[in-house]
Amino acid sequence: TALGVAFCSLLVCSAAIPLEEFYPYGSGIGDSTVPTVDDGSSPVVFVQVSFPFFGVAETTAFVGSNGYIAFETAFDGYNPDALIVDRKLAAGFWSDVDIRGTGIVWYRPIAASSILQRATADIREAFGHIHSFSATFVLVATWDHVGYYNLGVDKTNTFQVVLVTDGTLSFVIFHYADGELQWSRDDRALAGLISSNNTQSYVIPGSLEDGILDVLVNSSNVGRPGAWIFKVDTSNVERPRAICSDQNILTITPRRGNILGGTVVQLFGPCFDNTTTYKCTFGTAQPVNVEYHNQQAFCMQPTLREVGEHLLKLTRTVDNQERTVKTTKFYSLSFLETSEIEIVNDELLFCPNDEVTIQWDPTAFSLAGTTESVVTANIFPLISTGLPQRTLFSLTTVNNGSLVLKLDPDLISTLGMPIYPMVIKLSISVSTANPAIWSDIFYYTTIPGKVFTQECKDWLDMSKRETERDSIKDSVAPCPCNEFQARLPNSGMAKERRTDKSFKFFYERASLSYHQTSLAGDPRRHSQQCCYDDVGELVFRKGGGSADYFSVNTEKFTYFDSFLTHFEDDLEPFLYCCKGNQTNEPSFCDNYFNYRPSDNCSSFSPPVPACIYGDPHIVSL
Repeated sequence: TALGVAFCSLLVCSAAIPLEEFYPYGSGIGDSTVPTVDDGSSPVVFVQVSFPFFGVAETTAFVGSNGYIAFETAFDGYNPDALIVDRKLAAGFWSDVDIRGTGIVWYRPIAASSILQRATADIREAFGHIHSFSATFVLVATWDHVGYYNLGVDKTNTFQVVLVTDGTLSFVIFHYADGELQWSRDDRALAGLISSNNTQSYVIPGSLEDGILDVLVNSSNVGRPGAWIFKVDTSNVERPRAICSDQNILTITPRRGNILGGTVVQLFGPCFDNTTTYKCTFGTAQPVNVEYHNQQAFCMQPTLREVGEHLLKLTRTVDNQERTVKTTKFYSLSFLETSEIEIVNDELLFCPNDEVTIQWDPTAFSLAGTTESVVTANIFPLISTGLPQRTLFSLTTVNNGSLVLKLDPDLISTLGMPIYPMVIKLSISVSTANPAIWSDIFYYTTIPGKVFTQECKDWLDMSKRETERDSIKDSVAPCPCNEFQARLPNSGMAKERRTDKSFKFFYERASLSYHQTSLAGDPRRHSQQCCYDDVGELVFRKGGGSADYFSVNTEKFTYFDSFLTHFEDDLEPFLYCCKGNQTNEPSFCDNYFNYRPSDNCSSFSPPVPACIYGDPHIVSL
């Protein structure tokens, strides 16, 4: 299928990329060179994780001096013709190149280093729907000021072919720099992906024609003239999705993000005019401006107050009138069920001067089209409003995927509570926006040694505990005795989604949990939680589930308000009585479960199977 006129990725195309935007090459970084002969080839280059190409996992590659990377065996062909050659080639500029008079062909296989991060970012930006891709192998081949046959040196060409893969998905990148493509041998130059079965081959339009130099340098399929990216692992070459259309479609990626905000939401569909003000509105949140970076349009998801589905509306202002362009749906996830920053410590309850070790994927921000070398780390408490607004700690650090934070003893001294839920945010600066990722919720206490003897006693001794327990018993349903019963459609239970770290911290003997969903008529918002082990058996008492006095899954309160009330009523006393180091008071946790009962399914009645009488004959149409 012909590509036709190349499109620009949401913005008007600018000048072709400079040489400085090529992947690094040359002797200074350890590149090898193709022998200085006519129609030469490199020795075999082994692909460490395999490179799927037209549906076949290739493990060997050869860089040919005539402008291509060949697979399986070396190739010396100089006369480009995709229809008759029985070879597999990634051809950046297949022509009769001659490096005997001038030029060098560099190549380097890469299985580690920042080049993998850049390749990952390039692929994620071009193929926004493949936002989880992470490159594990890259082969960079660069034809550096090469001449033409026979010993032609008055004009030279510089271009680059890059193979990128994770062993399953594979991509080919072509780079052509501004002013660096100067010759084509009798208009015999071809750029494309060649299969031994020529019906599968893909050739960039303009190949083998007058004007191919201008096409390669001044056009693009990713919005950066001189840059081309193709997905090549299946039987058909896949180009980046057309992202500018007059059709009434707005496509976004990703379609979901942490309720705390900071998710980079790429916009595909509308043909943007970057002189016009566009805004995104997520549900009932305040509108945010559409941002532009690296030829990409995106919105920064703000903090949202509800978990679930939101209407995402794209608007533009014309003559001081705001008009809706297109709409779609966006889903916010609870900070309990998603995190992109891993807390490595075994604990999630920390004291002053404790060290918190975190890890993250340095390419996590690349949906914004960047691989920033520094990130800003912040620690926020979830304060009474529920929103992470007050920064207790901030530093700038290298974006290398790991950091150790030492908790200042004065960190929460002004917050007025002995334990507070906290969250870590990592962000970068792109345009005027700040893409961010978040950690699991963790808990910070000023009580030395986590000895909560007095705090637990105070909670247990409050007169309202008996009243709360009675109210809970009158409202909650019993737990199904096994996970199979809990997941039946009419069980009245819904599976909870939590990160593994957070779940195991509270329920160390369980593998999954369900909560009661029939809360609509209960103004007190009580809910039974039922935990099950890895074989589906019910786990109760310590290490299992309990009844919540105030469920975080409530329907008539904002998610933040629900979580904070749930923390104060249920989680905070659990931390005092069951997670502290008061070893001389083993009954504390048992007493907690007396007031927040853990159901043992003794009163559960399985749903009665329905019976049908009559002729079960089914007529198919």
